[in-house]
Amino acid sequence: MSLFLSLLIFKIPKIYKDESFIGAKRYETELNYEKAKQEYLKLSKKYKGKDLAIIYENLADLYFFYYYPDSNKLALDYIIKAHKLDKKNDRILYKVALYYEAVENYKEASKYYEELAIKFQKSEFFNDAMNGVERIFPKNYKDELAAKYNNEEYITLMELEKEIENQPVFLRSKYETYDGKKELINQIIENRLLLKKALSEGYHLSRQFREKLYEALKDEFARVYYTKYIVEKIKVDSNEVKQFYEKNKQNYRIWGFVNLKLLKWDDTLNLPNDSIFDSLSKIMTFYENSPDSLIYKSLSKRDTGKIFIEIIKDTTYAIRIIKIQEPGYTKLEDIYTSIESNLKFEKERKTWEALLDSILIRYGFNTINKDTASKEIPETLAVIEAFNTYITKSDYQNYLNKVPVIYRKAYSTKEGAYELIKIYTQRELLFRDAIVYTRIFTISDGYTTFKRNFENLLINELKDEILRDISVSQEEIKNYYQENREKLFRIPANAKIRKLTLDNEKEARRIFNLISKNPQKFDSLAKIYAKEQEEKQFGGLMFVNEFDTSLFNQIKNLKIGKPNLIKRDKEWMIVSVQELNPARYRELSEVEEQIRQLLLNNKKEEAWNNYREKLKEEAKIQILIKEENKEGG
Repeated sequence: MSLFLSLLIFKIPKIYKDESFIGAKRYETELNYEKAKQEYLKLSKKYKGKDLAIIYENLADLYFFYYYPDSNKLALDYIIKAHKLDKKNDRILYKVALYYEAVENYKEASKYYEELAIKFQKSEFFNDAMNGVERIFPKNYKDELAAKYNNEEYITLMELEKEIENQPVFLRSKYETYDGKKELINQIIENRLLLKKALSEGYHLSRQFREKLYEALKDEFARVYYTKYIVEKIKVDSNEVKQFYEKNKQNYRIWGFVNLKLLKWDDTLNLPNDSIFDSLSKIMTFYENSPDSLIYKSLSKRDTGKIFIEIIKDTTYAIRIIKIQEPGYTKLEDIYTSIESNLKFEKERKTWEALLDSILIRYGFNTINKDTASKEIPETLAVIEAFNTYITKSDYQNYLNKVPVIYRKAYSTKEGAYELIKIYTQRELLFRDAIVYTRIFTISDGYTTFKRNFENLLINELKDEILRDISVSQEEIKNYYQENREKLFRIPANAKIRKLTLDNEKEARRIFNLISKNPQKFDSLAKIYAKEQEEKQFGGLMFVNEFDTSLFNQIKNLKIGKPNLIKRDKEWMIVSVQELNPARYRELSEVEEQIRQLLLNNKKEEAWNNYREKLKEEAKIQILIKEENKEGG
């Protein structure tokens, strides 16, 4: 639940009205967490009891998110202080468990998650706590280890099994073998070692890293927010479904129809026997809501199964009714789930759009120069009053560059420009609002999303640094070119020809004479007379190279443009060479950049593999799973 909603529903704690507290929140939305921290610390000297608990809780959240992971212990210290002051607060209790998990004290984390699940079963955080229990249980189960490394660090067998479960279905069987498990263990340990190394080098402390992290989290946190506060909160009750069904009942109308067999039959006194009728009759259907509705109405009163005589549109027919569908409506129970799903989606959409618009209003987003007659995109398009920030044409251009190419045209007009800055402003403000007021990173899904993105980005920072100085010299490029000139950079001799293949010599000579007199008709004649489908389709046009030795050797010495009649096995070919290109080598200048990129990628891959292998070697990994698991035992 967001802070704003809390203020509306519950009695407002005194601390929320304090200008310094409001100011601290404002600093956080501006991502000025140092000033926010100072305000919270000042407030901590002013308040007591539950108000002080709220201050400590906010300090814990701030230390955790903005200084992660270096200040996880400080975050834990502050949330424990908050819990001591307000032991009945389920939100604070949940965060005690979460921050114990963040410092890898899984035993204490489990204890507090379980306490919340037992004491606060109706808590908003009940499911988050249960997710926490499930997350850390495999780490606490140390009776069976899958591997040890760095003497004291380990992977439990249960952790390994959980990782296998998390693999895509098509990969899971691979990791259930002994060799597959060893490979997965090495991957897990490798990632842990890389993360530990990156943290020790402090790559996460740079402003650039935080900007990358926040950019990655904007869409990720929006997804978490949508799931937690829109999808899980929006409900559709049975009355809404029933009302929608009744209001739109006509859309679920089942139209009546008569399905029958009929046979034109002039003998009105005698009916055809079954064998004649079944062999000669045809099936037709007449619908209630069609131009033949009167026919439907008449036939729907007949009995099924029996042959009878009927005049339809002045023609006499012998008819047997196969099926009569009475008109009606699809039963509500048959479409209940579909209606419920559609109503829920529509409510979610409207709620989400209203939320995003409300955030724009709250932070004072206003467009500028939108209604001018000029089609030129102005230098300044909008303002966010809460931050005294202007969105400029340069910002718009940065946003546009992030849009997939196929959609850019739609946002390249003046109207599109305003739509795009609105979308990106909503995205930015939702992110800030969610981390400051909803604390989206403390929700179970938000926490795991935050942790995963942080770790992946940090490992990439380490990788970039390790590979930063790797380069390829001009000498290396030249050497590679010379060594692979014949194998990779030789363009074989090739020809563009027209070819018409025939089985009959007499026919071949006749058509050859026609083509010899009118070479421009090769295309049209090939489409008519060619034996091979490809020749018919493309008018005999094809490309051959020296690797097609039999054909190429027959045409390589022919005169350009002159038709020739050639016997090949039992076939006759009329061939006209359009172009003949001798073999050549691609110049170094043509392939230099391609070679540079190839060698650079190879060098980087080798260096990165060597670095990872060295880390694992130093960690002295011990695989503790047993060999018999190789056969799945």
